[in-house]
Amino acid sequence: MAGYYLSFEVYDSLTLIMRKHFGSNYPDIRQIIKDSPLILVNADEFVDFPRPLFSNIIYIGGIGMNEKIEESLNKLDDQLNFEMNKGKKGVVLFSFGTSMSTNELP
Repeated sequence: MAGYYLSFEVYDSLTLIMRKHFGSNYPDIRQIIKDSPLILVNADEFVDFPRPLFSNIIYIGGIGMNEKIEESLNKLDDQLNFEMNKGKKGVVLFSFGTSMSTNELP
């Protein structure tokens, strides 16, 4: 269903926008995708929806991140840093991320 929507609604809209700005000879977006030897996707493959991909699709997520954001992502807050440093042989972090609220756990 999502593929149908993407193929017919989004691609048609994109094609119309491109033809408006670049002329009526601009090719259909589906044809451009089909003919592209390499497609770079600025998304994180680990949080994107799972789906089969062709070998010409390469994820390059985070390409637009600036250094300040990267530095802040590498720094743990004080409480978490304290907990991580308590383990004598290291720690195991088990996280459901945002997919499950902890009040739903047994």
